[in-house]
This record gives sequence, structure tokens and C-alpha cells, in this order.
Amino acid sequence: MNSWKKVAIISLLTLGITIAHVQAEDISVSLKNYATSSNTQTFMTNGDYRENITGSVIPAGSTVIGEATSLGVSLIVNGGLIGISDSPTLTPVDQKGSITYSNHLYRGTIRLTPEANVLRLVNTIDLETYVKGVVPNEMSDSWGSSANGGKNALKAQAVAARTYALRQSKGGKVINDTVSYQVYGGYSEKYTASNAAVDETSGEVLKSGKDYADALFSSSNGGYVYSNTNIWNTTRLPYLVYKSDPYDARSGATNKNWSVKFQKMIIDLATYTPDTKAMWWQNTNETFPYQALLTGMKNASGPDTKIIGLTSITSPKVISDTTYLTTTFTFSYVKKAADNSIVSDGNGNTTLFTGTYTIGNDKLRSAIGVNTFKSPTITSIADDISSITINGAGWGHGIGMSQWGAYQMSKENNSYREILSFYYPGATIETLVYPPDPIDPPVKPPVVTYRPLKITTFKDQGSFKKGVHTIYMDEKNQTYEKNGEQYTPITLPPYIVGEVVKSSGTLYVNEAKYKSSPVNEETDEGLLPEGIYPVRGRANGYIELAGQNGTVYISEKNGELVKPRSGNVIMFRPIYPYNKPMNGAKRNEWLSPENLTVLSVVNHFYQVKSSKGIRWVRESDVQNGKLVIKTISLKLAKKPYYMTPVSNKAIGTLKPGKYSSVASFGNWNRIKLGSDYVWVKR
Repeated sequence: MNSWKKVAIISLLTLGITIAHVQAEDISVSLKNYATSSNTQTFMTNGDYRENITGSVIPAGSTVIGEATSLGVSLIVNGGLIGISDSPTLTPVDQKGSITYSNHLYRGTIRLTPEANVLRLVNTIDLETYVKGVVPNEMSDSWGSSANGGKNALKAQAVAARTYALRQSKGGKVINDTVSYQVYGGYSEKYTASNAAVDETSGEVLKSGKDYADALFSSSNGGYVYSNTNIWNTTRLPYLVYKSDPYDARSGATNKNWSVKFQKMIIDLATYTPDTKAMWWQNTNETFPYQALLTGMKNASGPDTKIIGLTSITSPKVISDTTYLTTTFTFSYVKKAADNSIVSDGNGNTTLFTGTYTIGNDKLRSAIGVNTFKSPTITSIADDISSITINGAGWGHGIGMSQWGAYQMSKENNSYREILSFYYPGATIETLVYPPDPIDPPVKPPVVTYRPLKITTFKDQGSFKKGVHTIYMDEKNQTYEKNGEQYTPITLPPYIVGEVVKSSGTLYVNEAKYKSSPVNEETDEGLLPEGIYPVRGRANGYIELAGQNGTVYISEKNGELVKPRSGNVIMFRPIYPYNKPMNGAKRNEWLSPENLTVLSVVNHFYQVKSSKGIRWVRESDVQNGKLVIKTISLKLAKKPYYMTPVSNKAIGTLKPGKYSSVASFGNWNRIKLGSDYVWVKR
């Protein structure tokens, strides 16, 4: 890669050559055009890259994943986490190294950086390689064939693209690969004509004084070159001028001619009657397909108005470099009177007011759509009874170089310098002189660093037995075993980093897939039935359980620990408890209302100590608190009675009399009626 620090500029002026030293940087490009808007990005390495988190080398053929998290950007290589950094960076070990990302090849340095909740790849590349990725995406490589005769158009495009990149990236600014700047598609050797055009103009740029020229270009100008003032109403740059372009006019440009039709009627006034005046103002809307343009006309007409129709459209011809190119829409509108009617004359005739709205042609393109209103060049305006049609030519803003015009000039045997002189008159061509690539120092034998790693395997493979081992890895993640001072490559069975950490407790499982080991690559071996299982250990995101047929491993997310808990709960009515915390579990003998001591909780079940032993009850069948178990005599008036003190539905009436209370909860008492029990409120 050319770093091109301290380079010379040679001015190719006919009066002489001047040399000056400048500081220049590589181009940094945020890759958006072919990318997905996601916080995770994946690419492949086609050469060795060194990452900046640990300094290790990522080998060619690796799958690299970047993931933006709240802690930073995770760098994952071939499924293993390298580390987390604010902006992981990969630098090619060899300048011809590349990555494949979204079906495009990119050379140079790759930096992963968050940008507005999206992870982006920023490609930093030398200027010449960058320009090779721009030219065939802005101009057809096929134009450069000897049969088509467009080689000099490609060379002019290369100079313009190089200049534009330097002007836009001034001060190290990161540009992107979309039409907001220049379309950059990475590197490809298949574009032989455009790559040759870049090589044959290496370092050549356009200057105006000490500054890089604003080398603007578009597909076709429709027969007229425009200045920046004509289109954007900005201070005119001396090398951007207005003039006719005979080359574009006879180029046969694709989509050269276009038209946009506007219906004159926007509201049919026949829908208005004095009897429905209020509803008419409320319910009648302007029918016009271009909302931004309609908004402009409504702002011009003022409040309490409605646009009735277009009267005319006019667009003056450009007469100088400093004329701002605009289009004026003349329209009729009505006003609302104080009584919600339409303002009329003394004879009751509706008064039609006339308004005008003037808009710059480039803004008009945006309002209508740049793929519909394709250029600022309006060739004619046709007016008939019901519609007005704007006819135009060209595609793009029309400032600076027309790509189709440059193609035509090349076919007519004009040199690329003549093309640039026609479209950027007054700008000079200067050449950046790159220093020679540094001579690589003698290659020293690489120093291999082996790092120890504790692993656990779960099956025998040859002489390598299952169990906990310490193995060694080099920078390329090749595995070794150590014998004395010698490191011998080994092939391992599937393993996990670390070992199984012993653990205890019990786990509720609502049916889950299990494996015979916690190795991610191992396939599931069966389905563990719903139940509660003893926990033996944890490893690699899995829990080791004592299953029905031996040790099994399930994902941590597929089970719920049985959590110890203390306290008391109350049953207000007889219930059948469960032998397991599952709705489908076996139910035991009745439990009468009593105080229950809570031992643990899982899956919305309490494990309780009852008069019948350890049982499971549903949370919905009990309530926090404690019964007072005591027999007293109550004298009650005629009151409703309830099944439970938390119910608010009476199920009958209770005759006045004396009753025996066997338990109380707050101001509620449980009394016996024959063989049944009910709750009453004192």
C-alpha cells in the first residue's frame, strides 16, 4: 500500500513545472452501499490480517464477525471471541490481502465502528486503489474497449474521482461509498480498462490555485453544462461554468429525454355548494401527487385557502454562469369567507385568486423524485386544455463533467486532458509523486508464541483420553501438546475451554433437548422429560444434570432452579396437593385448610411442609399469612357466607344462631355446618 506521506506535486502547466511538498493521507470509506443496517457484520479474510486487540494474526480463510454491544464491539473469529474494543481494526499482513464483504473485495485496513446504532466497516485504502474501486462503478468499464473508443473518458473520470476524493476527505474526514460522495465497490481485477485508466493517470488531480477542484460530474447534462450557482445558488467556482455541450447533445445518452405531466385541475369546484360550505372546507382536499410542491403553493397562497388548479408553468432559460435556474408554478386558489363560504364578488360569483410559487430546479427534482424529474435541464413546456407537461433532457445535476459527453469526446479522438479542459476550464492538472514502496527488511524466522489453555474433552480419541488437559495454541490457533521443550501438533476431539465447575441444587425442566457433553458442536441426543433433576455442575453455558439414564447436559436457558424460600401460607379450602411442581403431576390425598410452611418455590408452585408431609401446592391455591387455629363460640345474625375470605361472591345465607369457629383469619371465621365448612365475616 502506498502510504504517500510527504509527496511532491508537479504542475503540468505549459509555462513550467512547480514542485511543492504536501502531507497526504489514505482515504477512509464507510461501507454502506452494499451493506445491511445491522449491529452485526460478517466478512471473510482472503489473506492474513493482524488485529489490534491482542495483536494476533487472523489467518486467510477466516470468518470474522463484529458485533456492537453495550460494552463495545466484539471481535469474533471462526466462532471464538478475540476480545472487545471501541473500534477493532484489522491490518493486512501483505498489501495484496483483502476481505470479502457483501460479495465485494476490499483491500487495505478494515475498522469496525458503531455509527448511529449500526455497525459499519470503515475501509482505509491508498488513493489509487480507492479510485480503481470508483471508476467502474461511476462509468461503464466496457466504454474503454478499443471497439467502443471510450478509454479517454475513463481516464478523465479517474482524474475527477481522485480529485473529488481528496477534496471531500480533507482533514481525515471519513466519506462513504454511496452516491452521496462517489460509488465505491472495492477492488476487482476484472475491470481491466478502468484499472488501466487509473494506472495511466496515476496521481493526476485537478487544482484551482492551492485547492483541489470540486470535480463534480453527472451522467448526462442534456446538452448544457451548468455552474454550481445555476443549480445550487452558491458562490460560483471559477472552473464551473455555464455553456452548451454539443458532445452530450449528440452522445445518444441512455434516458436522455424525459417528461413529467401535471394535471391542471387540483380541486373540482363543481363539488362546492353553499348548502354544504362548512363540510366542503373540512372534507375537500387538493388532489396533487407531489406533496412538497403542493406545500410550497399552499404556503404561497396563505391560510384558509385551497389550491384549485395550475394555470401555467414557466422556466426561464439560463443566461449566465450566475443565473439561478428556477421554475415558477402559477396557480389559482380560493379563500374561505367568515361564514365558511368561498369568497365571491358582489354578484355571488366565486373569486379565483392567482398565486405563484418559484422553486430551484434542483429542489424541484427532489420534490418530484430524481428518477422522474431526472435533470435541471428543461427543454420545453407543453400546455393543453387539461394538463401541462415539462419536457427535459439529461440525468443528474448537470454540473461539471457529463459522463456521456466525455464518452462522446473520447470517441471523437479528444484526449482526457482535452475532456477535462472542456468541462473544468481554468483548472490545472497536477501530479502527485508517490515515494517508492519501502524495501522490506530481511525476513527473520518468526518467533512462535505458545499460550497454555485448559480444556475438557468428553470422549477418547486415539491416545488422547477424555478429561481435563492443558494444551497449547500458537497465533493461528493451531493446537499442540508439550513434551519437555518440544511442541507437537495434535488433533483434538470436541472440547470446551475450562472445565466443568461443580454445582449443587435442583433444577425444574419443562422438557428440553439434552446432550452427552457441553460441547457446542455436539448434536442433541434426545429429549429430557419434564421433571426436577439434581444439579451436578456447570460448563460452557450448559448445566450438568443427573438424568434418568446418567449424566446429561442442557442449555442454562432451558431450566429453572428450585429456589429456597421461607415463610407461611394459608389454605382457605381443602385442596389436592401435588407430588411435583407440575400441573400434570400426581395429586395426593386432601389437605384441609391449615397453615403451611414454605420450603422452596419453582414454576409457580410452593414446596410446603404440611400435616401430611412435604407436598407441592400452586401459588394460586394459597395466600400469605397464618391461620389462628382455635375453637370459639360465635353468635351470628343473619349474614351471607362465603367459600373463602378472599372471595366477594356470596353463595347463600346463614341463619342467626350460635356457631363453633375452628379457625380465624383477620375478622373472618371458619365455622362448621354439618359436614361442610364455610367462612363468615364477623
